[in-house]
Formats: sequence, structure tokens, C-alpha cells
Amino acid sequence: MKRKLFQGRLTRWGIAIAILASAIAPTSLKAQTPPQPNCSNPATTIEINFCTRFAYEEADRQLNEIYQYVIANLSRSSREKLIDAQLRWIQFRDKNCIFEVDRNQGGSGYNGFLNSCLERMTRQRIAELQEYTRSW
Repeated sequence: MKRKLFQGRLTRWGIAIAILASAIAPTSLKAQTPPQPNCSNPATTIEINFCTRFAYEEADRQLNEIYQYVIANLSRSSREKLIDAQLRWIQFRDKNCIFEVDRNQGGSGYNGFLNSCLERMTRQRIAELQEYTRSW
């Protein structure tokens, strides 16, 4: 009988702790979330790296959109050629940017320079793919 009573108390304590933890957790998580940098005027290396990564990811998202649009409107033969070209282009872009920023390797600005290169080349590829659609 004592054992069941103790288990009941333990369960109630467990519930009380869970309720208390859930009430406290959101407050502590909010306090730990860093503010998002102002990418129109990044001031620190951390902000520059964040903003250049964000810009590259946005360009990559746009590239995927236009690529999917182009692929959907091609014949099977042309689609296979574009898929191969795109895979090779991604390899080229990545290797080219690594080469381009190699002299900065080990520096605090390396990631920012790399992301800027990736974004620039990705935007160039977007323009190339958009050019294909102009003749349709």
C-alpha cells in the first residue's frame, strides 16, 4: 500500500515539474534567440557571413524555381541534356568559388566571400535559364 501511495506522489511531482518546465521554457528560449542582423547594413563579420549566406540561399531558391519551370517545358531529350548541364554547372560553380576565395581561407571573411561568389554565380545562372524562356 505504501508503495502505491509513493508512486502516486512521484507521478504528481512529475506532472508538476513538467508543467513548471513548460511554463519556464518559452521565456528562457526567447531570451536565448539572438536578434536577426540588419542585412541592409551588416556591421560585424558574423552579420556579414549571415547576410551573405541568406542572400545565397535566396538566389539558390530562385534558381530552383526557374530550373523547375524550364525542365517542365522541355522535350525529354532536351531535359536530359539540361539535367546533365545543371549538375556539371553546380560542380563548376562550387569549385570555381572555392578557387576564387582560396587566398582568404582561414580568415574570418572566408565564408562571406564564398557565399558572395556562390550568390553571384547563381544569379548569373538564373539569368541564363531565364534567357531560354524568352524564345518560347
